[in-house]
Formats: sequence, structure tokens, C-alpha cells
Amino acid sequence: MPNDWFQFKQFTIQQKKSAMKVGTDGVLLGAWADVPFTGKILDVGTGTGVIALMMAQRSEANIFALEPEINSFTEACENAEKSSWSERIHIINKRLQDFAKTSQENFDLIISNPPFHGETIKSPDANRSLVRHSEALPMNELLHEASSMLTPEGSLALIYPYENTLLIEKLANENELFVQRKTSVFPCPGKNFHRILYQLSKKKTKTEESILMIETGIRHQYSPEYKELTQSFYSNFKY
Repeated sequence: MPNDWFQFKQFTIQQKKSAMKVGTDGVLLGAWADVPFTGKILDVGTGTGVIALMMAQRSEANIFALEPEINSFTEACENAEKSSWSERIHIINKRLQDFAKTSQENFDLIISNPPFHGETIKSPDANRSLVRHSEALPMNELLHEASSMLTPEGSLALIYPYENTLLIEKLANENELFVQRKTSVFPCPGKNFHRILYQLSKKKTKTEESILMIETGIRHQYSPEYKELTQSFYSNFKY
């Protein structure tokens, strides 16, 4: 059973009510993404608010965070309000598709740890199912709406299962988004890649490619690269 709270170096996440708890994917994305120091950032599907709080810690930007599931939305609001950056974080109880219809905002970064899973493995818990499954936010809709809301210099940062690599790049090109950076992630030695991190922009640039290993092969023994990437957040990782 996960704890009802998670302590980071500069903030605490309460997660008793949220459908999805703090996990490696969200922290990895929040630490890996290139983040503008000022401007506006949109976190799509914020859950507990963890990525929104990471963005606030890493910048002086105004953070807008969307969360359609009501229990997660309520808890994200509470987590933001108790943080040192509450005046810069705005939690909104909307789906991206609905937000995009009415918002006049343009963003310097849009970041999302989106729902991954398909219809066949739905959770019996309705709230957890809402945030886990891709039908709530299909990849093509995420890329389309993000492209329309980015500033000319803005970018979109995502994490998806590795098997989605070709589809992401195809849909990105269809929405006039181009790969700036991508990192293939594998859990430990001897395992296949299981996640792909992308930073996409409206400008064609040379793609920066890298590989990241999470653990050394011993449970909870993390690689030096992962520790270096996330050390500003995890309390047990030293500078």
C-alpha cells in the first residue's frame, strides 16, 4: 500500500484521496523536462499536483494545472495551497479538451504524464480508471490541443510507454511539432526500454537523444544518472 503522503525536499504531497499516487514516471518527467524560468506552464492531468509543484520549484513561471477527476483535483488544490509557491499555481477542474475551447492563454511549456492504458485492462475503480486510460485523453487530441496553445518558442514535454514511439512521432509531425529531445528509459540492466521521454517544439532542430537507466539491478538502488537528475526533489538523494 502506498503512503497517504510523499515527502519531497521542498514540498509534501498528500495523496490519500487521489486516484493515482506519486510515481516514478511523473517525477522523472518533471525533473527531465526543459523548463522556462518565466512565462506560463500548463500541466495536463496533474493528479496530486506533483508535476505542477516541481515546475514551480524549478522556475518563477505561472503554473496552470488541469485535473478532471474531482478527488485528485481537491487534493492537488490542497497540496498547492500548502506549498511555498501557492500564489503561482492555479489548479483547474477541467479536461484539456474543454479547457482548450475557452482558454485564450498560450504557454511556454505544456507538460503531461498522460493516461497510458487501453480498454482491456481497466481498473475496477472508476476514478482510477478515468486517469489511467488513454480514452480520457487520446494522444492525437493531446498533441493537437497542445500545438494550438503553445507560444511560437514553446515546447511540449511528455512521457509514454516506449512502444508508442513511432506513433508519437507520426502524430507530432501531423500537428507540426518536432522532436527536440528524446530519452529512452529502461528500469534496470537486462530489461528492455519501457518509457520514452519527449520534448517537442514548433521549430525543427537537431534531435538530442539519450538513454537513462533507473535502477542498478538491485531494488531501490538507483543509478548515478537517475540520482543526479532527481536529486533536487528526492529527500534521500544528496546534492
